[in-house]
Amino acid sequence: MTTAMMTLGFLAWVRIGAVLLVTPLLGSISAPPLFKVLLGGFLSIAVVAATVPILEAPARAGMEQHVPILVLQEAFIGAMLGFGVQTAFATFSLAGSLLDIQIGLGMGSLYDPVLRTQSPILSTTLELFGGVLFFALGAHREFVGGIANSFHTLPAGSALTVNSLPIIARQFGVMFEMAVVYISPVLLGLLLIEIGLSILSRVLPQMNIIFIGVPVKIVCGLTLLSVIMPLLTTPTSRVFRYLSAYLAEIPN
Repeated sequence: MTTAMMTLGFLAWVRIGAVLLVTPLLGSISAPPLFKVLLGGFLSIAVVAATVPILEAPARAGMEQHVPILVLQEAFIGAMLGFGVQTAFATFSLAGSLLDIQIGLGMGSLYDPVLRTQSPILSTTLELFGGVLFFALGAHREFVGGIANSFHTLPAGSALTVNSLPIIARQFGVMFEMAVVYISPVLLGLLLIEIGLSILSRVLPQMNIIFIGVPVKIVCGLTLLSVIMPLLTTPTSRVFRYLSAYLAEIPN
């Protein structure tokens, strides 16, 4: 094995390790650091073995630079690739947080007297739901393929250019857009409930609308969410399509 190929394998391990460090997939299951290191090493070996004919020349060219600079470049590229996965799952978390606030469950996330921790209810639920669909819809294969393809479009030893900034900014905006789209039927239903409660408070001013409104919003909000839950596969697959497009465009 040549020195250039050893350098290529090390840089591939740095890039993939940075992706695994940033992505919430392994963090959500509290994977031990040794598992992440071994998984990153296994994926780097697989990537190098699959791309040797293409990347051997760039690896030799990269030997002319200082190794610390190459490591920083690869770590930054991996972090940017992992940022796409982070925003995809943040979409579900943000959608759940919006529902927690609108339904009224946000008060329960301030403090849990039993566990003495913050416990966002719907935010955690939708994030876990998105994680299940991530594997059920096969998005994990596109994720691994996007990492491998990044070594074709942006060989080890290369660096991201300013052309990547609009792509990163667009992915950040997609997170907020899809979070609202994801739960828009529930938000619309809660808006109609708010209008009905406001009319009711005008008709019956002696009624304690806060005492009545909070349980009504919780029951109706959770009911609406359970009704649309089977339909969330479509917007979830759309979120993962944006992720696949990001992984394909960011290395260019």
